[in-house]
Amino acid sequence: MNLQELTRFESGVVVFKENCKGFVTNWSAIEGIPRLFATGFIGLGDGDDLEQVYSVDHQYLNLALDLGKEESGEEVEIEAIFENDEVAVFTFIGWN
Repeated sequence: MNLQELTRFESGVVVFKENCKGFVTNWSAIEGIPRLFATGFIGLGDGDDLEQVYSVDHQYLNLALDLGKEESGEEVEIEAIFENDEVAVFTFIGWN
């Protein structure tokens, strides 16, 4: 599973719930949930348990909106949110 197949988007924000840290990435070539290592992004083939949700903890939402705004230079609007016990994944209207 890759996030592009799940979300129909190539990029977005991934927020790790344990430490409320996140990043913007293009996940189209990554199998599973993207993870940032010293050598770049990798996937471990996980994430099959991600489900679309319609609300999420405000700290994750605010971080995703801040990261999206920082990346695009303007306010962003959520298209969809996917979540499991480990991460929240956000896509934005107008992103691909």
